[in-house]
Amino acid sequence: MQTIRKQIVDIVASYAGKEIIADGDISLIDDLEFDSLQLVGVLTEIEERFHTSFEEGEKLLDMVDSLNKIIEYVEGFDEIS
Repeated sequence: MQTIRKQIVDIVASYAGKEIIADGDISLIDDLEFDSLQLVGVLTEIEERFHTSFEEGEKLLDMVDSLNKIIEYVEGFDEIS
């Protein structure tokens, strides 16, 4: 079974249309140049795959541009489920 990190990187890569090497943190907006539709698609697919829900509001806006923050959120959500 793939780790949560690997699964999320694969989801992001499918929307980016290219392989992603996640050595450090990646900005979905600055580094991958995702538009709003790609961001919504990525978040929706992550929510469905991991049976989680991203909180709305400022916390989501702070988190959505950082691949590492998204992974940390899902891993934390998975631990309390």
